[in-house]
Amino acid sequence: MNDPRDLQMIISPGLWPAWPFLPLKNYKLAERFGPPKFGFLLDDPNSKLKVYEGNIFNRQAVAEAPVIAEFTTAEELLDAGWEVD
Repeated sequence: MNDPRDLQMIISPGLWPAWPFLPLKNYKLAERFGPPKFGFLLDDPNSKLKVYEGNIFNRQAVAEAPVIAEFTTAEELLDAGWEVD
C-alpha cells in the first residue's frame, strides 16, 4: 500500500523542501540486499512525471541525468515502487 504522504508530496511541488527537485528512492529496483535505487523528480508542469537517475546533491550531474521512467499519474509512480526520500 502506498503512503498517502508520498502522494501528497508528489502532487504538491510547493511542499518540496529542495524545490524544484524531489528526491526519490525505490527498493523494488534494488539489487538483492543492496541499497535502493535513487532518483528525483523535477518540477515541470508541461511534462509527465519523469524520474531521473541520480541524486540532487551533485548539481552538475543533475543537468545530464538520464530519465529512468515516465509516469502519467503520481499513483502510477508510487505503484512502481518509488517513494519520497
